[in-house]
Amino acid sequence: MDNYKVKLVKNNLQIDITNIIGNLSWSNSINSLGTKLSFDTARNPKDKYLNVFDSVEVGSFIVLTNNNNEIFRGIVVTEDIEQYKKAFSCLDFAFYLNQNKIIKQFKAISVSNAITQLCNSYSIPIGKVCNIATLITNIYNEKSLAEIIKDMLNKATAETGLKYRLEMRKGKLFVEKYTDLVVQAKVQLAKNIASFNSLQAIASLKRSRSIIDMKNSIVVYSASESYNSVEATAKDTANMQQFGLLQDTIKVENKDIAQARNIASKKLAELSKIITSTNIEILGNDELNAGRILHLNLASYDINGDFLIKDCKHTYNNGLHKCSLSLEEL
Repeated sequence: MDNYKVKLVKNNLQIDITNIIGNLSWSNSINSLGTKLSFDTARNPKDKYLNVFDSVEVGSFIVLTNNNNEIFRGIVVTEDIEQYKKAFSCLDFAFYLNQNKIIKQFKAISVSNAITQLCNSYSIPIGKVCNIATLITNIYNEKSLAEIIKDMLNKATAETGLKYRLEMRKGKLFVEKYTDLVVQAKVQLAKNIASFNSLQAIASLKRSRSIIDMKNSIVVYSASESYNSVEATAKDTANMQQFGLLQDTIKVENKDIAQARNIASKKLAELSKIITSTNIEILGNDELNAGRILHLNLASYDINGDFLIKDCKHTYNNGLHKCSLSLEEL
């Protein structure tokens, strides 16, 4: 049973502002770093009693909990003022990874060690960084911390085919494999009611299938000032016969040429298929977030398999927690 509290942290004190907010929502995506929290507060300059609670402002530290379990912590980054309300948007502490640009050089260091080194250098608390053996040799100029970490993770994915989730939880940085982030959509509506899988009571579902992002031929090449050299190719002949040639090219640096064939085959395995997208709305569960894997078995929709949560939005209004998910079949 949900019991959400929104707290304003000020002067080392936590002030419960739950009763003066509305339109509470939070969302995240695999295509962006960080979770965004939004809410409204009432506003009336003529009401002296209401003004006592008008203490949220840009830069305020906000914490969202559910049954004392922290769901979000971050800062208010925008404030929109209307006659009788204020709308606030907050970002978790991944905000600082995006906003700070640095100059950094790595030489033959594993991705996991490079991320740990970055975090230690810039006092970023670490929750977990899984082992990623891919070696990095690179100079990053005028890149944000987030851009550097994402680039290293992309290189690891190109080499191994494994995908990684980068996020902040409880003020700490986590880097984990998608395959280690399997969740269930369990909900409990009341203390005297047993929990159940909310996927058994889907409010809405929409599916689409597309070949727009399909690729059935991958060419990996290296380049210098004077020439280009094809280092490896990978093709799905059966797919090409059915859908025609859909080719992509990937440029690699000289130090990565030895991995060219592997990079081509991994990318082909990822893209040589019809992309199926599924959007559902269900009762909310705090474990549902972007980058998680969810198993769906819905015979009426001919669905049975594992799905990656690409985008996730939670809403909580009038005691009802809903969750909208954009899913990609694995």
